[in-house]
Amino acid sequence: MGLPVVYGVIQAHKGFINVASELGHGTTFRLYFPILNMIKKSIDHQQAEPFDIGGTETILIVEDEKLLIEMIISCLCPKGTKY
Repeated sequence: MGLPVVYGVIQAHKGFINVASELGHGTTFRLYFPILNMIKKSIDHQQAEPFDIGGTETILIVEDEKLLIEMIISCLCPKGTKY
């Protein structure tokens, strides 16, 4: 996924990207989504009913690098989950 695609997804969800770059240390991208703040406020004020953030969605990932696929799976699949 290229940066333009990531940027488009972030904008579609009304979020933003914070980029910090330091010579010799690399670049850090931090992605912020406003929905997380809404959930935290709801939990803090105990106004929202409990809800399941999981689902039955299917994510298709097309990648030919084995190490990259393994990293993506480790990020998306909790331990003990079949994929």
